[in-house]
Amino acid sequence: QAQLTQLQTALLEAQTKNATLSEQTRATQARLADTEQRLQDQQSAKENLIRANAVLQQQLEQCAQERQQLQQALAQLQTQIQAQLQAELTARQHAAAAQGEAPDSTG
Repeated sequence: QAQLTQLQTALLEAQTKNATLSEQTRATQARLADTEQRLQDQQSAKENLIRANAVLQQQLEQCAQERQQLQQALAQLQTQIQAQLQAELTARQHAAAAQGEAPDSTG
């Protein structure tokens, strides 16, 4: 009878320990699944950032090209304006000289 009681006690302890280990296993598996999901989410976010960075890099290069074109156009406009102002000044000087006046005696 005593041996049967000992066996029953040992069985109960083993069942309790087994239940505890099963619960710990389930909890660990749940944490592992959560960790794997977060890892996948982070990897996906990383890939999205890489793609977004590539798009931004392309836009940056395009902006640099457009800026260079605008600078060239601005330089051309400045040259044209300077030439036009010089032509107008020369024409006024010639007109004033033809009238026998000094260029700044008009004011």
